[in-house]
Parts: sequence; structure tokens; C-alpha cells
Amino acid sequence: MFRAVVKLVFGSMLGKASGVARELLLASLYGTGVVASASRAAQSSTMIPIDFFTSNALSSAFLPVYSRLRSESKERASLLFWMVLFLMLAFSAVILSMLLIWGREWVELVFPGFSLDARSATLSMLNVMAIGVPFYILGNLLSYVAMGNGDYSMASSRATVQNFGMTAGVLFAWIHSSPVLIAWGFTLSYVIYCIWGLRLFRIGAFAPFPSSWNLADVTSISGKFWYAIRPLLLLPFLLQGNAVVERMVASLISEDTVAALGYAKLVTDTGVLLIAMPLGLAGLASMSKMKELDVTKALTSILPPLLMISIPISLFMAGESESIVRLVFEHGHFSRSSTEVTHVILSGLSWGLWAQICSYFLVKVLSARMRNREVFIYMAAAIVGNVALNLALFRVLGGQALGIASSFYALVLFALASYSLGVLAFLWKRIALLLLGGLIFMAGIGFTSLDLTLLGSAISAILAVIFWVVYIAAIPLLRSDATILVEFILRKFYAPK
Repeated sequence: MFRAVVKLVFGSMLGKASGVARELLLASLYGTGVVASASRAAQSSTMIPIDFFTSNALSSAFLPVYSRLRSESKERASLLFWMVLFLMLAFSAVILSMLLIWGREWVELVFPGFSLDARSATLSMLNVMAIGVPFYILGNLLSYVAMGNGDYSMASSRATVQNFGMTAGVLFAWIHSSPVLIAWGFTLSYVIYCIWGLRLFRIGAFAPFPSSWNLADVTSISGKFWYAIRPLLLLPFLLQGNAVVERMVASLISEDTVAALGYAKLVTDTGVLLIAMPLGLAGLASMSKMKELDVTKALTSILPPLLMISIPISLFMAGESESIVRLVFEHGHFSRSSTEVTHVILSGLSWGLWAQICSYFLVKVLSARMRNREVFIYMAAAIVGNVALNLALFRVLGGQALGIASSFYALVLFALASYSLGVLAFLWKRIALLLLGGLIFMAGIGFTSLDLTLLGSAISAILAVIFWVVYIAAIPLLRSDATILVEFILRKFYAPK
């Protein structure tokens, strides 16, 4: 699992670097104006139905079932792949048709606050992005097959391929004054990703076409897949309903808020992409085969250092949100008003970032253990709270309500998932000590006394690192966790060969 995580982290770092470059270019050229908001809206309008039909089927059902079947019989694992492939191709045809036929009505539903110009720009981009749906779904299925066979290269490169494609799209859109080219960057990147996956990993090598479609095998494998996915069938309604509500609320606050939400989430999603996603994907493939005691042992080894890293980062980002937005995005057409809209969202998101990182990993562990019924219940509870807070607070707090509601969602999901896996009692003292340290830092050193410049932010970061090193060293429980982490790193990277 460690090697898989390292490979996925490296790929995530490259993907995040390319994603930051893309967002900086988009922010500089278009700010939070109509084009930037329309590109966000078109991508959301494309991804919501994709995630509705396929996301849980692939990540939480297909991969753990495929990994277990492959350990028993490669022939049966291949049979599962081809069955799911035909199912996903059918879904992709349905999604493509729906987006092309009812795209205008879909945009009006999800973004009711958009002006006519913004809706028109969104629809033109949506029509192009819809073409990429089959390639997106097939490419992701191939990446999961590769992971099930121990190859994480394709999964680690997906974000990079998309970001390079969309960066090229943004650049050409600006040069040719044709915003729709941004959408072509999205679509062509997945065409390339899918073709590259077919050639590089060869379906015949990982999942050869079954020599026979024995009815008993088909029934047995279908039953295993159905057992894994059945508890999650209602989850897409909640997840995508939550996404729709979030976008609706953003558009009702202002058109700028739609783009600002995307920029703020770029910053917080870095932690999920670099840390939680590699751990979660590797856990899906490896923890499905572990015994229960081994899973608990793995969790109590992984989560303390994960908290030790994520909580200080979350609190630092919450306090330095305006500086981060100004330093990263405030260039070109990204104005001071765009900074104000973006940083209030980022501040709210950051408070719960640590819980988002940990809960993503914990949910994947539950899925790997075939406990998807619990996943549905916990995510449903968190989503209901998120939606309720968004609707209750957005007229009072504006964009900050989006961040606060998202943090509440992450906290609820973390509490429920960690309790279910039997590690909340083990973790709560560590969480309390780390949060207390963050409050001491904010009260004692704080952020407000430093100016919003690169030097001021650098000084804040240095002070934060010094404070946390001293604080962790002074608390026996945290010091013990840090010592274990350091010893583990030294063993993995510096042990004699």
C-alpha cells in the first residue's frame, strides 16, 4: 500500500501543480467574470450527471469487488470488468443524449441566478463538454482496472492530462477570443486519456475478453457487484442534489460567486488530492483483503500523523485566506473585489479541511470493507446538514455560508465514520490538543498583524512551523505520534538495502 500511495501522491502533486497553473491562467485572463463562471458552470453541469450515474459504481463498488475476484480468479475478474464496461457505455450514451437534448433546461435549473449572456456561454461550453462524457467514463474504468492489477500510473496521471488540456483550451480561447475552446480542452483531454489508456494498458492484458459467459458465473458476479453497490443507489441523489443546491445558492448570491467557489475549492482540494485521495484509492485496493484487526491497526497508524499534518494546515489557511487568494490569484483581470468574494469562501472551507481529508479516507475504508450501507447513512446525514446550512445562511452570510456548510458536512462525516470504524475514542484527545494548539497560535501570534504580501505570508508560515514543532514536542501524546512518523519515514527511505 505504501508504494501505491507514494505513486499516487507523486501523480497528485503533478496534477495539482498543473491545476494551479490552469487556474492562475484562467483567473488572470478572465477573473471571476462571465467566461470564468460559465466554464465552471459547464463543467459542473457535465460532471453532476456523470457522478450521479457512475462515480460510486466505479470507486466504491467496482474496485473492491474486482480486487477480491482477481485474488480468486482472473477469469471471473475479467468477466466483471466486461459486464461493467457494457453498463458504463450504456450510461454514457444516456448522459450524452440528456445533456445535448435538455442542456438549456439543465443550466437554467442549476444556475437560476445567471444572466442571459452567462447562460448562453454556459450552454455552448456544455454542448462541447458533453462529447467527452463517454471518453471520461471509459478512461476512469480503465484506470480502476489498472489499480486492481497493481498499476497506479494511469490513476495518478488523470488530473494532469485534464489540466494540460484545459490550460491549452484557456490559452487558445483567449488568443482567438472564443471561450468555447475552453470546453474543447476538457473534451480532447479525455479523448487522449482514453486512447492512451487503451494503448498503454491493453484491455487484453489486464482483462481479456471472457472465453465463456457462463450463466452461473454471470449471476454470481452480478450478485457480488449488486451487494456492493445496492446501499449506494440512493447516494447519488443526495450527493448530486447537494452539488446542485450549492451551485444554485452560489448563482443566487452573484455570478462572481460561482467562479469564486471554484477558485476557493482549488486551494482546499489540494489537501484532498495530495493526501486523502491517494490513501483512499490505495486503501480500496488493499484494505478489502485485510482482516478486521489489521484494518484497525492500519487506521491507528495512519490517522494520527494525518491529523498532525492536516489540522495545522487547515487553521493556517483559515487565518491566511485573504493573503493566499491575493498571492495566488490577484493578477491580471482578477480584481480586489474578486479576492474579497473568494477569500470569504476559502476561510469557511478551511476550518473543516482536516475533517474533509480524514473523512474521505475513512469513507473509502468503509467501502473497502463492503460497509456501503453505513457509508450511505453517514453521508446522507452530513449532506442534509450541508444543504440546510446553505439555504439558511446564504442570505445572511453570502459566500461565507458555502464554506461554513461544507466544513460542517466534513465534520459530521468524520465523526460518524471514525466512530463506526472504532477509532474516534482513540483520536479525540489528539484532535482536541491540535485544535487547542491552533487557537493558542492564533491568539498569541496571530495573522492580522502581518501585511498581505509574500514576505508577510512567508513570515506567518515560518512562525507557524516553529510554533507547531515546539508545541508538538512539548505534548507527550503528540510527540509520541511524531516520533513514530519520523521513524517510519526513515525506515522507508533511508533503511540500508
